[in-house]
Amino acid sequence: MELFDISNKDELTINEKPLFLTGTTKNLKLTVSPNVTASVVLSQVAINNLDICVLESATLNIDFIGHGIIDIKENFSLGKNAMVNFKVISPYPYKDELIVNLNGANAKIEGKYLVLSKNFNSISNVIINHNAKNTSSNISNFGISLGNSEIVFETIGKIAKGMAKSSCKQLSRGIVYGTKSAVISKPILLIDEYDVAANHGAAIGEMSDDELFYLMSRGLSHDEAFRLILSGIVNPFLDSLIDQENKNVVEETIYSLLKR
Repeated sequence: MELFDISNKDELTINEKPLFLTGTTKNLKLTVSPNVTASVVLSQVAINNLDICVLESATLNIDFIGHGIIDIKENFSLGKNAMVNFKVISPYPYKDELIVNLNGANAKIEGKYLVLSKNFNSISNVIINHNAKNTSSNISNFGISLGNSEIVFETIGKIAKGMAKSSCKQLSRGIVYGTKSAVISKPILLIDEYDVAANHGAAIGEMSDDELFYLMSRGLSHDEAFRLILSGIVNPFLDSLIDQENKNVVEETIYSLLKR
């Protein structure tokens, strides 16, 4: 991937060349040209406001990998037949406000969050506006809360009247370990059209001491058992990263949180 420093830049047009973005800027607008497939990794970046415009029939694959405290506002705008696949991985304090506008017919967005908190809090706020017919959104949230920490996922899906054949899906999964840890899901569906598909689900629970004890009785250390249980959530994210060369660094950071 080509390394690109966004420091002091406010606009960037993306074509088919994969980009690895680093640097610091207050406001950044990314525009994906029509009819191209683009891949972008944001890593070791600091951005206050991020605007992403995906033009007609373009596809954007984007990974946001947190390497420090994140506090960001994001706006995605998708044109006709546009597609966005995004992933967020953050093992640091995380706060975002994401607004997605599906403005063109057949626009689709697939989003996955993996947020890990240990003795700090994180919150993700996502709003999906289905502004055209036959649009699709699918947001999956995965949280691992350890020690004295809280993770909040608030996901709002809006389908306006007349936006028929649209689909809005939300899912939250969470594992908590510790009496003062929590993963909170706040799914909201605001539907004003009958001819649509809309659903949400959540599965959040505590890690069982019995599971840990069982694995430890088979010869694993506590940290090894802990890691094995959580690997079912963490590893699929790591395996799907755009930039596999960065995988080892991300993996080391994540699993360092899982040690006592």
